Amino acid sequence: MTEPPRTEAPLPAASLRTRVLLAMLAVLTVTLVVLVTTVGQIYTAQARRDVTTLVSQRIGLAQQLARTPIGPQGLADRVSGRELQVELVLRGGQRYQSGPEPERPGRARTATLQGGRAAYEGATLTVTADLAATNASSAAVQRALWIAAAVVLLLGGLLTWLATWFALRPLKRMAGSARRIAGGERGVRLRPTNPRTEIGATATAVDQMLDELEGAELRAREAEQIAQGSAERMQSFLADAAHELRTPLAGIQAASEALLTESSPTERQQLELLLAREAQRAGAMVSSLLDLARIDAGLDLTRGPVSLGALVGAEAERVELAGPAVTVHRVGLADLAIVGDADRVAGALRNLVDNAIRYAAAGAPVGGSSWAWRRTGTPPCSPSPTPAAAYPITSASGSSTGWSGCAVRRSAPDRGWG
Repeated sequence: MTEPPRTEAPLPAASLRTRVLLAMLAVLTVTLVVLVTTVGQIYTAQARRDVTTLVSQRIGLAQQLARTPIGPQGLADRVSGRELQVELVLRGGQRYQSGPEPERPGRARTATLQGGRAAYEGATLTVTADLAATNASSAAVQRALWIAAAVVLLLGGLLTWLATWFALRPLKRMAGSARRIAGGERGVRLRPTNPRTEIGATATAVDQMLDELEGAELRAREAEQIAQGSAERMQSFLADAAHELRTPLAGIQAASEALLTESSPTERQQLELLLAREAQRAGAMVSSLLDLARIDAGLDLTRGPVSLGALVGAEAERVELAGPAVTVHRVGLADLAIVGDADRVAGALRNLVDNAIRYAAAGAPVGGSSWAWRRTGTPPCSPSPTPAAAYPITSASGSSTGWSGCAVRRSAPDRGWG
């Protein structure tokens, strides 16, 4: 009895290429965002450090100029720059400024001039940097980075789409093979070159599944053929059995009906003999049929040394006692020892002798009985999955072999002496 199919959760069937593309784009997007943000922050911080360094350098320049005979306004002009505003306040309170007004002033840095001329001793110098240009430069760099990231993301998506198309070709081949098998083509296998990879392991599993399915299909087909052949052979067996048993049963029925109406003692005695003979004949057929069934079911044999000479002598005595009209002449070897089941060998010998007596013409000598077959076909009464195939009634030449002869031929090879 086959098990019902197990119900499992539906398999997600989204496009594998789309899923890989989206995953790749997500990873690439996160990477680019982090990269652009980090680079922008690093650039801005470096630009502001450069401005701070420039302010420090200008204050150092002012310290050096304070030792020269340069005037206060000249010193302020020399220290200031395009992005730097300088305010010099002398000890007497005089103020000198130079440089543009900053649009986005940064943190101002103030220093006291020391070690210079007396006019600058104790003077205060304030340098203020304009961060507008630095911020604009940082913004431009970040815009360029975002544009480059978008281009990289677009190219990455396109290359990923093409790469997945090549990477998924083995799956397309697997799907094509499955469709060919579904269309009736058998024997198709994937045979991966490397079964240790993901695709190779999947292909190996598919090949194993196909082997099992095709094997089950072949076994089912063979079982169906065997069952069909068994049914046909059983029908033939029943027809042959009915045909074989019809003659003795008809004789028994006719003798019984005649015996009921016959009053002559002589005729009644003949009818009784006929009735007994036909009943014996039917019983022998049924006994042979049982022997054949037991042979097909497998007999438990008791093997041992068997003297054929003793068995032949006992059978000759039995025939002479049972049928005085039959004369038995022994010829050949005086004795021959074989290995087999003594009871089964004696039964086979008895069947052979009974058939020879039954089918021999009155007064005709019976010199022997033998069977032979070639290895080019199915032997008579050959073993079969069903008993029906082992019970032929009539030989190819039309002569009746009978159930007993068939039982002898079936049992002889099993004993090693046929």
